[in-house]
Amino acid sequence: MDDISHTPTTRPNRQQNIGTKIDTNSDSNSENDSITFPQYIIIESTDKQRPLAQLSPILTYTALSAAVAALTSVKTLRSCLILVYTTTKIYTEKLLNLAELAGVPVKATPYRSLNTLKGVIRCAELKKCSHDELLENLKSQGVTDHYNISV
Repeated sequence: MDDISHTPTTRPNRQQNIGTKIDTNSDSNSENDSITFPQYIIIESTDKQRPLAQLSPILTYTALSAAVAALTSVKTLRSCLILVYTTTKIYTEKLLNLAELAGVPVKATPYRSLNTLKGVIRCAELKKCSHDELLENLKSQGVTDHYNISV
């Protein structure tokens, strides 16, 4: 698998929560803006005879800009896949519904590992809370599951 790294612009300190916060803006029409969405999308060709690596980077970027509007980051990976980073749910939905890019049939899916965060919470008092109670209270920070480590 390709090595892809994302360095956050600010590093969390001990007082900050570690999690993905989603900026809300006028493009967002969701009922609950605290719900996270995949920000990293992989685009791959569904036609083996026409891989995306054969397209020029300028044509790729122009076609994606026309389909989605504003893009934060576009990278062509060594595996001939295109990695797109977006910051709004509407742009993510447009990318996931993309069927064609510059005349090449494509399939877009969320990137498996970049759209998740892992962390450790150290708090003895939280062992008393149920699984569902913790999930409900951490939902606003993008937590979708957790596992309590008992030592």
